[in-house]
Amino acid sequence: MNISTVIKQAKSYMPDLNEKRLRNAYNFAKKAHEGQKRSEGIPYHTHPLATAEILTRLHADEDTLITAMLHDVPEDTSYTLQDIEHRFGKKTAFLVEGVTKLSKVQYKHDMAERQIESLKRLFFHSAQDLRIIMVKLADRLHNMRTLQYLPVRGKRLRIAKESLEIYSPIANLLGIWEIKSEMEDLCFEHIYPDDFKRTKKLIEESQFRNDEILHKTLRKIRIALEKHDIEADVHARKKNLYSIFKKMLHTGKTFYDIYDLVALRVIVLTIDDCYLTLGAVHQTFKPKHKRVKDYIAVPKINGYQSLHTTV
Repeated sequence: MNISTVIKQAKSYMPDLNEKRLRNAYNFAKKAHEGQKRSEGIPYHTHPLATAEILTRLHADEDTLITAMLHDVPEDTSYTLQDIEHRFGKKTAFLVEGVTKLSKVQYKHDMAERQIESLKRLFFHSAQDLRIIMVKLADRLHNMRTLQYLPVRGKRLRIAKESLEIYSPIANLLGIWEIKSEMEDLCFEHIYPDDFKRTKKLIEESQFRNDEILHKTLRKIRIALEKHDIEADVHARKKNLYSIFKKMLHTGKTFYDIYDLVALRVIVLTIDDCYLTLGAVHQTFKPKHKRVKDYIAVPKINGYQSLHTTV
């Protein structure tokens, strides 16, 4: 991956991107981190580049991508926030400073649940702009992808637990499920390696069957929505490894008793369309008894609203 790849991905959803400004941020970060290496032995500037690449997948705006490029500069180099403000403006300097402040929110091993909840609140309170949290989540995800290169196992374990107990739930609260799912599975592999291997093997053994079910169901749902003139985006997803393991652990169910190993997410324009979609789905597939949940009438505590059904 290189800066041209990141720019191309950003321009796919942001045609008016200031390409020169983003490239300048990359070159500045490369110069600032010159001589520094990551634990995997490669130049340090590859990390902010990877952080920005993750954010392009979330369709982050220009300032967020530039912040990702520069997020470690004030803390790890001789350049200051004033240098960043001079080159990239007050808004970028403000966002970079916010990411630096979040890095100071300290997690301690074996914290009680109440302390973890307090730390999450502090995390949100410390970030005056949600884009700061987005950069921090992308930063942590890339660090989790390369965690195996850290030589000290105790440090790897602490970072994995912090990611699982703080960062992943925050990604979930913000609805950034791509980061949540990948981060959980990376943490799972480091914290519970044996359980990870067993769960992964079960998934691999049922992979073909699940893929076939997803393909057929997706086609039928799209036909049903077209029949009812419902405008919708339909996305397939597979339950991530850690979610499967956690469900088996908490419910006592076996892998073969879990209904939602594969799922579809249907995004529509209005609340009325949500209920029309549910009706269309139930006309196409027989719903499971007591498996319909109305989070529109009764939203979750974090404000989440949707309709769930198992068919």
